[in-house]
This record gives sequence, structure tokens and C-alpha cells, in this order.
Amino acid sequence: MEKALAATSFILVAVCIRIRRETQKQLGVDFARSLTKQLRSISSKTSRIEEGKRKSENIYLLVRHGESLANVEGIISGDPDVGTKKHGLSAKGKEQAREAAGKLHQFLGTRSLELKKVFIRSSPFLRAKETAQILHQELQVPNELVVTADIRERCFGSLEGQSNTRYNDVWKFDYNSAYHKEFMCESVVEVAERAFKTVIDFEKEHSGDVCVIVAHGDLLQILRTTLEMKLPPSRHRFTPHLATASLTKLEPKF
Repeated sequence: MEKALAATSFILVAVCIRIRRETQKQLGVDFARSLTKQLRSISSKTSRIEEGKRKSENIYLLVRHGESLANVEGIISGDPDVGTKKHGLSAKGKEQAREAAGKLHQFLGTRSLELKKVFIRSSPFLRAKETAQILHQELQVPNELVVTADIRERCFGSLEGQSNTRYNDVWKFDYNSAYHKEFMCESVVEVAERAFKTVIDFEKEHSGDVCVIVAHGDLLQILRTTLEMKLPPSRHRFTPHLATASLTKLEPKF
């Protein structure tokens, strides 16, 4: 009897462990660990150890684009064929971008950081690119503004052009799986993988610089959730909402 109970207990424990591992996989835990491991190996020669956690020597700033015409219309605009040509900044969005430039200038000034240390990378979507261009021009950053598709807007598939209230339909599925592609949308892990590539490129090419990423809400929150909050990427809605044209310091922990 005791042997039978022990065997049953062993099986139950094994099943629970298997379920837990599968759940973690679906949430993107293993995926996030693998990406963080890549960053750790790249930054090992240039980073410092603080309280047992590796931190980049670079300063990372996340800038969400200013208010766009898609925001004004209340629609989803995640198709590259559309977003790179339409839905640029509204008049309010342009003013928000100028205000963000002022905040960035103040940030640099309080830390005695020179403009030659600033490197800006932007999504190719018109609303983000226009925001980045305003930052670049207002501050007269000497380094070239780099536009990269790695930080483009998340594709929301069949929800393109629909009410932005439909974001919630995707986020409900995100909570349970970082791999889902409901509505033919881009999965969380797909977004995270290309977003991480930008950070990896910065780590390879820079040390002690100010790295500015101008992009979109979902992508920036996925990046922050995984790199700073140390939560699975599927939990990106747990990260504080990034307002339009907000300037947020990212403190990645490798």
C-alpha cells in the first residue's frame, strides 16, 4: 500500500513539474532566458556587476511615438505597408515630440552628457520616424538617425484598420501564451526577438552611450517587461502604460 502511494505521489509530482514547465514555455519564460543569455555574453566585457546582476554601461531611453492620426481615428495601424506611409503625427503629436526633445535635453544636461554620446534608432512607421526626426533635429544630434524594421509596430493581422478597442482581444490571448497568433497577429515572442536584436546591436556597437529607441507601445512594453521587470514577455500588460511621446529610462538587467 505504502509503495503504491509513493509511486502515485511520484507520478503526480512529475506531472505537476511537466505542466509547470509547459506553462512557463507558453508564457515565454524559456525564450526570455535565452535572449537574456545572449545579451549577458555580449556585455560581459563592458558591463559592471551590481548586487549580483549585470547591468549595461549604456543608458537606454524608450520613446513612444507622439499622438498619431491613427490614434485620433481610434484605429489599429500595424501593417508595415500602411503604417510606413500613412498615419503620421497629428499636430498635437508633433508638439508632444518637441516636448519629448526638451525632456531629453534636460536629461542629458543634468548628467553632463554630450550630444555626441546620443544614438537614436527608430521604427520605420511614419508616426515613430517623425517623432525621431523631431528629436534628432531639435537637439541637433550629430550622429545619424538610424531607422530599423526590428522595432516596427506589432502586426495585428486581421484586426488592421479596426477599432483600437480590439487590442484587448489580442492581449487576452497574450496573457496565456507568448506564442499565439490569433487574428493572424504577430506573436509576443516574435516581437520580443526583433526588439532584443536592437538592444543586442547597441551592446555590440556602443559602451557608455545614450541609446534612444523610438517605437511603439506594445513593443516597448514587451522589451521593458522582459529586460527590466524580469517577467515573462506574455505579461507585458503588467508593465506601466507608456503614454504617447513619453520618455522612459530602461534599466536592463542581464
